[in-house]
Amino acid sequence: FHHWEFGGDGRCVRTGSGDPVPPQARVYRFPTAERWGLVWAFNGEAPLYELPDFPVPAAELHWKTVVMAERYALDPWVFLCNTLDFNHLKVVHRLRFEQDDPDADIDWQPHAVRYRLKGTRLDTGDRTDYRLGIVGTNVFWLTGTLNERPMHFMMPFRSLGPRSSTAYGIVATDRGGIDVAQADALLERFLAFEHEILRE
Repeated sequence: FHHWEFGGDGRCVRTGSGDPVPPQARVYRFPTAERWGLVWAFNGEAPLYELPDFPVPAAELHWKTVVMAERYALDPWVFLCNTLDFNHLKVVHRLRFEQDDPDADIDWQPHAVRYRLKGTRLDTGDRTDYRLGIVGTNVFWLTGTLNERPMHFMMPFRSLGPRSSTAYGIVATDRGGIDVAQADALLERFLAFEHEILRE
């Protein structure tokens, strides 16, 4: 199959030798979408849920997408299961809740889970007020405020093999009331905050 070319529907459109395309020549087509500077693929015939998004239109956000790290020596589910481990949030991330434990507020959906988390990091004094959770099998999602400034964040993980993954960070803040340099500084500060959470 050297140099065979396939269209978006998975059908072969050209052979490398110029021979006629066999009618049965096709490859599996993963449903894909482009959003936030990334190409997303669903591992199945049809997506079971919508891609996560932020509650503010992209045109009203200052945002960027980055590779969070080259490689983590963990499966994505290990990161994501900590999202619902409230003891983990208190002990490892030193978060003091400014609410009762969030487990009473969990919104369980067929392919997502979300809840509100309001608290303060004891070592830095950073104040968070988020709706956060997991979408599908590999996306961490949050929207809310960090130190009373609107922040939005997604971290889709990509498995690279057993106990090996990488992640992307999509970070955004509302455009209102700040210039581009201030917005860039906020995004960098928030990414540093999330890098620290990952290191912990």
